[in-house]
Amino acid sequence: MEEKLIFNRRNLRKQDFSIPSKLVSYIINAANGSVMQKLHRTCKYFCIQAPYLIIETIVCDADQCRLENEEYNDCILYRPYFGEVFRRPNTNIWVTKKFVDLDDGRHIKETIAKCTVTELHLKDLDTSFSTIQLLAKWNTIKKVVLDNVDSKKCDPFQRTSFGYAYATAEDLISCFPNAEHIRIKCARRRSTPSDAMNQLLSIPWTSKIKSLFLEDVKKPIHGDLYFQFLKEHAAENASFGINFGKEAKNPQAGSLKRKFESLMSNDLELSIKRPKFEVSVYGENILGKKDCIF
Repeated sequence: MEEKLIFNRRNLRKQDFSIPSKLVSYIINAANGSVMQKLHRTCKYFCIQAPYLIIETIVCDADQCRLENEEYNDCILYRPYFGEVFRRPNTNIWVTKKFVDLDDGRHIKETIAKCTVTELHLKDLDTSFSTIQLLAKWNTIKKVVLDNVDSKKCDPFQRTSFGYAYATAEDLISCFPNAEHIRIKCARRRSTPSDAMNQLLSIPWTSKIKSLFLEDVKKPIHGDLYFQFLKEHAAENASFGINFGKEAKNPQAGSLKRKFESLMSNDLELSIKRPKFEVSVYGENILGKKDCIF
């Protein structure tokens, strides 16, 4: 009876390359997802040294997966197949391109080893703030859509007598300092903009923002700080907008419009950038849908 050969770290023979071993190590550490996929195909050595399951796109909804599949051929359909992947031992998933409608974040920490996506779309998600930070850890995300995302700042299995502490919209935005396009629909609970925007102004943004929309805002916006943020961080011809929700008391739509028009008339730097600014209240058209990249 022939003995079955099993390839693992113990019987891995020393691999000889025509280039120095330190350079090989550098290639492994510096490789992006596309390069790593090619390395995996060339030699088992790279599979052992960087044992990632490399996925371009993770899609939750079956219908959405069929739509995305024209463009993204390397997808994981979250339900039910993604659950099967989660149950496998020692699964290290590296997502390289896009998250779409991930509605269950319970296993992300255990299975997502690397997330270098450029687009993140989360909808109706109740997860921990540390999970959001994990997805944003590699600072590659350029487009962010957070639709009704409740993000707890404490461990999801721990609760104080005062209930959970939820992240605000500013907390969520601050996780993505490289983002150029941001759309956030404030969650049902406490994820609403605070009265001031000092936190956004303090973020070390690495690129200019091309679009930023806040939907279903339930609390007042500090107008001066908001337009200071727009002036400092908006790209040329950027699109900004605020939609006040049903629960908002005395929405500031009129005063914000007048303030923006005054700034465009009197501020030379802002008038050169020519940003667009929209503001609406509950029941009106959703902002930015005409030219929305999402």
